[in-house]
Amino acid sequence: MAKQHKLQNVAPFYIDEDKPFIKPTDSNAPIAGLTKLKFRNTHIYYALTWYALALLLAGLTGYATYLERKRKSV
Repeated sequence: MAKQHKLQNVAPFYIDEDKPFIKPTDSNAPIAGLTKLKFRNTHIYYALTWYALALLLAGLTGYATYLERKRKSV
């Protein structure tokens, strides 16, 4: 469409209809409902990553505190 209307700097996107608006009279007309988008649910990995980072930070803070107390006691 952008080329036909001589438009520039147009964002790339798709328009998909889920059901026909009107009955197509042309055999080359788009067929509704063919685009299937399925996103993986990876929220558990996202949560595990942040919990692991929090545990790592807590562990490193504890270790740094231990080393500091050990250094002061000597």
